[in-house]
Amino acid sequence: MKRRIITKRCGTVTVVRVDGDLRGREATELKKICGSITAPLCLDLANLQSINAIGIETVHVLEEQGVAVVGVRPSIQRLLDRMAH
Repeated sequence: MKRRIITKRCGTVTVVRVDGDLRGREATELKKICGSITAPLCLDLANLQSINAIGIETVHVLEEQGVAVVGVRPSIQRLLDRMAH
């Protein structure tokens, strides 16, 4: 699967979908994209295949900023829970 970050407007919410991996470069790109959006955000991780510590930290920071995170696979959710703040 290609590594991609896709944004899509759904009514008043902007959905940011991560496909593939969420690691250093992708995490930096995700932060930049999310930081530039003023509408409410939803982070869709249904197509996320793998994540490292930098990606996990990015997801946690976005959650703390009020971003809704949806579609998380159980294996990814365990990693997010294990490395929670």
